[in-house]
Amino acid sequence: MNKIILADSQAIFRAGTAKVLAMDEDLRIIAQCTDLERMLHAVSTFPGSILLFAASLRPDLIRLRNLLEALGSSGIVIAENNDNASSYIQQGFRGVVFRNVSGSSLTECVRRVAAGETWM
Repeated sequence: MNKIILADSQAIFRAGTAKVLAMDEDLRIIAQCTDLERMLHAVSTFPGSILLFAASLRPDLIRLRNLLEALGSSGIVIAENNDNASSYIQQGFRGVVFRNVSGSSLTECVRRVAAGETWM
């Protein structure tokens, strides 16, 4: 079972994403975070998880990537529509989805990242 931390300040998007991911029996939402502080706490509390986080939370990306690597976790960025997805991949994050992602593509991204692949 793959543990997912979902971090986004947009409640409607977060709820919809959680509902989509909950339909996959291999994925389990273990934390939902509304802000950066809670997200960092959840990442530290649940090593080996997959962090699905909104770029709009504006974390220090280098610090976050280093923390994820140290804990054996992976990060997937929820990018805004005008963001450059490849820049997140170049910074070491394993996946990038945009807010307009379909449910099937979101689930596929999380599955691939869980398998050690990269998704963009």
